[in-house]
Amino acid sequence: MNTKSEVFDPANLSLDAVRTQHRELAGSIIRTPLTLLASPAVAKRLASNQVYLKLECYQHTGTFKARGALSVAHAIPERDRIKGITAASAGNHAIAAAWAARQLGMSAKVVMQTTANPFRVAMAQGEGAEIIMKEGGIAAIGEAERLSRDEGCTFIHPFEGFNTTLGAAGVGLEIIDTLPDLEAVVVSVGGGGLISGVAAGIKLVNPNCKIYGVEPEGADSVSKSLAAGKPVTLDKVDTIADSLGPPFSLPFGLSVIRQFV
Repeated sequence: MNTKSEVFDPANLSLDAVRTQHRELAGSIIRTPLTLLASPAVAKRLASNQVYLKLECYQHTGTFKARGALSVAHAIPERDRIKGITAASAGNHAIAAAWAARQLGMSAKVVMQTTANPFRVAMAQGEGAEIIMKEGGIAAIGEAERLSRDEGCTFIHPFEGFNTTLGAAGVGLEIIDTLPDLEAVVVSVGGGGLISGVAAGIKLVNPNCKIYGVEPEGADSVSKSLAAGKPVTLDKVDTIADSLGPPFSLPFGLSVIRQFV
């Protein structure tokens, strides 16, 4: 695997850039509900606090991944769109990348892991993608990178890069614009694409809001990378949360996390 990573420049990831991208994608992306969690169990433990859920399950393709995939796809120059896109994923990003390509009239070759849920494979096919199966996440990304090199299609990474983060930042922006005095946000962590975007979108508006990331103990590449001061690749991944199981993190996302989390 030889995934290229962009260099993080804090000046580029500005509030103006986040708001501009959010406006440009507004016609295609759903502003998902932010719902108060009415739970006796939560109230018992957090009696003086209110807990809200950002329901990205109501987003196109069923996850936040649609935001980053469409953000990257929109940035592809017109002359390159005829060559289509490629992506690698255990499921959710594959569906989102195929959907984003279809929105812009592009073809999609999506590399999925052999362990991918058949329903997700069918969903990606339903969005018009050609599916290629590979054993393991690293092999899948390597195949997508090969397709990009050999066929000239654009590789839409599942969690790394400026436009991926910019798309995910829309989640944070919608949260903080609705709840400007929010005290803390808890974000699930896989490769770091969601938390980097959410943290940027929120912190650029309200620097005092705390951001907490939660990742599986058996797939803690981001925690280990932050502790090591550089991207780390795990020897093995052990989690039932397959969408939170990338075996590595990458420099751009880590830099954003260091800046805002």
